[in-house]
Amino acid sequence: MIVKHPDFPENPKRAIEGAFAEAENTFLDYAEGQAASPEMGGCGQVDRSGSCAVIALIVGDMCYLANVGDSRAIMSADGGDKILLLSRDHKPEAPDETKRIEENGGRIYQNSNYIPDITPQGKGTMHLIVGPHRVFPGRLSVSRTIGDIEAKEPKYGGNPRVVVPTPDIKCFKIRNNYDFIILACDGVFEKLNNQEVVKNAWDASLVKG
Repeated sequence: MIVKHPDFPENPKRAIEGAFAEAENTFLDYAEGQAASPEMGGCGQVDRSGSCAVIALIVGDMCYLANVGDSRAIMSADGGDKILLLSRDHKPEAPDETKRIEENGGRIYQNSNYIPDITPQGKGTMHLIVGPHRVFPGRLSVSRTIGDIEAKEPKYGGNPRVVVPTPDIKCFKIRNNYDFIILACDGVFEKLNNQEVVKNAWDASLVKG
């Protein structure tokens, strides 16, 4: 969708913005189409799924980095001595995202529950477990996505201005001391911090010699 956009390659940023919007519309059209009966090509139930996205586009000596949601891009530089964060996670508790969500009619909440301690030392006591921050409508732990029709389509209780598909886009000139970029989903960064991810990449390669 990016390379087929009319603004590519003259204006990569605008091409990326247009492609993300096209991806969103295509995803939601498909989700809606699934509500049709099997005879009409659907499954009789709207597709409620959604996705985060992170992409790196290289045009000449320029890199364009875009993300929606909490997939992340980090870069190794100077042989791994420097680690550069290229994206920001779109979490509902981030101050600017909270402000945007609340100004557009959404709200942020956290679920909590007390559970019993079953260890011998703590038996009989209760622990308060607090869940992640979530957005309503949608009940999602990210504030920007592609898809998630129930969060966005008013007839399903959604609000298209709350959980949005708008990417953050950064661009920079590629320099000789830049090693590589890692693009990964939150499943990686929930287990490893940025430094550990880059170290594992170096350890798994022969690049460092």
